[in-house]
Amino acid sequence: MEMRNIGSFESPVRVPNEIPSEIQLPKMLEVCEKYGVLLKEHNTDYLSDEALQWHPRLGIHSANVAPEFGVLESRALVECFDSNGLCHFSERFLEIAYASKKWAKWMVDNTSASDRDRAIIAGHYVFSLPEVIDLKKQAAADLVSLGVDLDIYLKERIKTGIMRYLRNFRLI
Repeated sequence: MEMRNIGSFESPVRVPNEIPSEIQLPKMLEVCEKYGVLLKEHNTDYLSDEALQWHPRLGIHSANVAPEFGVLESRALVECFDSNGLCHFSERFLEIAYASKKWAKWMVDNTSASDRDRAIIAGHYVFSLPEVIDLKKQAAADLVSLGVDLDIYLKERIKTGIMRYLRNFRLI
């Protein structure tokens, strides 16, 4: 939720109404082995490196981290615009993302998330909108004149996030 993990994987105490992972995980792995399938965890976003390093040891084979990478890309886009004096592009992107209300399902009760946080959370949902595609094209053209390739910049930032998972899952 929001930009943090709220699951119980890293929790040092039991979570009410949840089967502890040390009981649930071996049972799920048993079923997976029986049917020859690999286990993919869905709530892996924003876990610490230490928690991620436990995944291969425990037999978790893969992870869904799309929300974390979506936030990473949205944040990188806004930072690229802002750090290169193109704040009008970041402001417009944030307005579009916020107006989409795609952030709503990711909010916790009594959230303290700012409108900017909400827009960053929703950013990846609006990347395919024609208005955002045009905005990125215009910004990319302006960035080229400043010696910045927007696509390379974004790919490098996302690569950093992917590499964190690859290292912690001991895949590299």
